[in-house]
Amino acid sequence: MAVVCSTCGASDPDGTLACGLCHRVREVHGLAAETPVGANGFLATPPRATVRLDEREFSRTRAGSMSFGLRGRLAISLLCLAPCIGAFFLMGGLESMHSLGGLITLAITMLPTFLLPGFFVRDAWRAHRIR
Repeated sequence: MAVVCSTCGASDPDGTLACGLCHRVREVHGLAAETPVGANGFLATPPRATVRLDEREFSRTRAGSMSFGLRGRLAISLLCLAPCIGAFFLMGGLESMHSLGGLITLAITMLPTFLLPGFFVRDAWRAHRIR
């Protein structure tokens, strides 16, 4: 049978020490002395999380529910490289690098072309939580 919290109205199972929503300590006879209760009746520290920190797992190469595996990350990297190569050849490629003015123009116009796909590649290869 569920118990309704008198403070916030959330329903919690019987036998819980505090409300799962507002963390207000229930009026239970024989409350353990080691339970840290503040002056306002709330727990001094909220209850521990259900997933322990040592149970979480992160990976760059294994696929998770919200991430790609190794093949997906390589595909994203190659797709982000294609506009950079295309823009380089559209700007004149190696011929524009022979003069200083052509080199400066190439560097200024190619900067956003290399930076924007770099953000996608960085996010794709970030370690994602898989468990």
